[in-house]
Amino acid sequence: LVFTSSGKELPMAFIHVSAIRNSDNSTYIAWEVEGASDISEYVIERSSDGLHFSGILETPPDALQSYSQTVGNPLKGANLYRIRAAGIDGKQYFSRVVKTNEGSTQESISVSPNPVSGRDIRILFAEASSGKYHLQLTDKYGQVVNSSNMFIDGLKPAKTLSIDRVVSAGVYQLKLTGPGGKVTYRQVVFL
Repeated sequence: LVFTSSGKELPMAFIHVSAIRNSDNSTYIAWEVEGASDISEYVIERSSDGLHFSGILETPPDALQSYSQTVGNPLKGANLYRIRAAGIDGKQYFSRVVKTNEGSTQESISVSPNPVSGRDIRILFAEASSGKYHLQLTDKYGQVVNSSNMFIDGLKPAKTLSIDRVVSAGVYQLKLTGPGGKVTYRQVVFL
C-alpha cells in the first residue's frame, strides 16, 4: 500500500470562534483556524442585525493559528460577530456568527470546540471568579482520567487543559471546583 500526496492542501477552516462580553463592556473574541497558509489578514466584523457587517479590527496571521482580541464600544443591544479571513488570492472565508447581549456578563464555563480531537481541552471562563480551580476528567465508569489545578485571573478567559495520556473516543465528564467550593460539570466528547 502506497500513499502519495495530491499536492493540494486542505482548505482553510474555522474550527472554533467565541465571543464573551466582559464586565467592563468590552468583548473578548477568540478563534482558531486550520489550513490557513495563504491568509493575508483576519478581520473581526460586527453587526446589529446579522445582515450588515462592518470590519472593526484587523489581525495579521501567525504560525499558531490561534487568535484572540478584545474589542470595545459595543453597539446597543445584541452584537453579532464573525471573523473574515482574507486570502492572498482574493478569496474570502467567514466564520460562524457568535452573539453577545448588552449587559450579559453572567458567569459561564464552557468547552469549545466540543467534540474534542487530540489531548487538549479548551475551556472558556466567561466572567468566572478569579482563583484556583481543580479540574477532574472522568470516564463513563467514573474512573479519573486526569486531575489538575488551574489558576484563572480574569484577564485571559480561555485556558487549555492538556491531558497527559491517550484518551479513547467517548463521552467524559469534566468537574470544575472553583473558589469557594462552587462545582460546575461539563460533558466533553472525545473523537
